[in-house]
Amino acid sequence: MSNRRFEMYQYRQVIHRMRMGESDRTIARTGLMGRIKCGQIRAIDRLRHGAYKILLDGKSYRSPSPEPRTQKSNCQRTEKQPVKGGQIA
Repeated sequence: MSNRRFEMYQYRQVIHRMRMGESDRTIARTGLMGRIKCGQIRAIDRLRHGAYKILLDGKSYRSPSPEPRTQKSNCQRTEKQPVKGGQIA
């Protein structure tokens, strides 16, 4: 039963039963899916539909204002200008 595939209507029925207040054991007794799978579906449903709010509070490791990238072109070359005494700067 570990490699059993579930159809969408089975997921919907299980989620509906969970929202109606049935426990994972009762759902498992009906034969829709096992207790472990019910727990996984319940956790995903709670996270997905706003039962839990995840607050990320604390210092961010990202830089607060990213510096704009300047695009460097290899085609732009500066000509060296001769300076006094014939030296090139």
